This record gives sequence, C-alpha cells and structure tokens, in this order.
Amino acid sequence: MQKSPDAVALDASASHNDSMSLRILIIACTLLIGGCATTAPLPQTTPGVAADAPQPSAKVAELGWRRILLQHQWDKEKTPDWSMDLLLAGELLGPGIDRYRDQLRYWRFHRRAGNDSTGHQLSLLLYTDQATASAIYQQVLDHPWTPELLATDLKRISHRGINHNSEPAIADRSDPNWSPEMMRAWPAYITGVSELWLALIRDYRSQQPLPSALAAARKRYAAIDKRLTDTWQEEGQHALLHHLSALFGYRPLLIRY
Repeated sequence: MQKSPDAVALDASASHNDSMSLRILIIACTLLIGGCATTAPLPQTTPGVAADAPQPSAKVAELGWRRILLQHQWDKEKTPDWSMDLLLAGELLGPGIDRYRDQLRYWRFHRRAGNDSTGHQLSLLLYTDQATASAIYQQVLDHPWTPELLATDLKRISHRGINHNSEPAIADRSDPNWSPEMMRAWPAYITGVSELWLALIRDYRSQQPLPSALAAARKRYAAIDKRLTDTWQEEGQHALLHHLSALFGYRPLLIRY
C-alpha cells in the first residue's frame, strides 16, 4: 500500500518497535477522551457564576443532545490541572448519571484546554430529554461543594441545548468530517469509553474514604489522576487499542498528523 507523507499504516497484528508504540500511545491519548491542551490561558481572578436551571418547554420529551459545561479558572502561568476534571466528573456529574441512567440513551465526557474564550473546560454531553438533562444540571448546582468550587476553581457552570433542542439527531455531536455511518455509530462507542473512564476513577476513589473537605479532596483526586495516567500508559495498549484493532480484523489504520 502506498503511504503518503502524512500517514502511517498501523497494523496491530505485526510487532512494532518502541518508537512506533510510543507514537501511537501519544496520538491515541489525544483521541480517547477528546482532550487537548495548549499553554498561555486567559487569567481569571473573580468568583465564578452558575447559569439558572432551564425551565420546562412544550417539547420536554423530545430527545436531543444537551450539554452541561464546567469552565475552570485557569492561571496563564500554569498548565491545566487535569485532576480537577476527575473530581468534577466523580463528585458533581457522576451522581446524576447514576440516578438518571435509564433516561440517557447516550452520554459522554469531553475534556479540553485551549488559549481561547472557552479555556479549560469539562463537558458532559447527554442524549436525552429536557427534563432529565435539567434534573442532572440541578444536581450539579445543588452539590454542597458547588459554591466553594465557584469561588476558587470554576469560572462558570452553564448549559447548552437544554432549553432549545437544537441537536436532535444522534449524529449531531459527532465530527462532521466523518462518514454518516460513523457519525451515527460513534456515540455508542464514546459512551462506553466514558463509562470505563468514570468506573476507573470511582474504583480508585473507593479504595480510601474520600475527605469531606474540598481542599483535601483535591489532593486525593490528584493522586487518583496519577494512578489513572499510569493505568492508561501501562495497560491502554492491550486493554483498549489491541482489542479495538481486533474487532476490525487487525487491518491497517491510517494515523494522520
């Protein structure tokens, strides 16, 4: 097969040298959860704010993509504190997922950090009805740590698509550059990946009692983040990439830089 300069054929059935494995690991790390990082963020020193919970509409039962957005305060002199995403997912967002799981057809986390107006943000995307998304958002607002997080860690808590169902199709939050078939199928895949990510966080969390104070919980989740990273780097190749490749018959995969 002729390879272009910007593509590399990856064959999971063949042995690879250490350099290629490391390259695959680094590339896959940017794909699996959807995170991206850059430097020089915008400064933020004022307390954060939270948007009000949405009001029910006449189309409350219609399914669509609804988003809950947790935007971090981010010191431009520092790299993003990725461990805070784990704390927010495990403590603020996870309980709502558990409580309303039967009403969630698909859901996923998205992590990103960029030198723009959005900055460092954790998002929970829900393919569900308005009432369910609104209830999960209200649980975030009602969490006892939310006021302190807004005072010290979060710039804003907000939502999109709950009041107005602007993305009703399953494929609406998939990459528009993909084929229509991939766009429709991918939400099921990333739901499973997000479920695995959250399950690992919770497993590590359960191994010791969680401190009741937010300051101590931050340190605990920093340790959990390190363990999660170690698991990804040591086990991700076989547990995730190998078995995904096996489902597709170990055929070559183009990696575009």
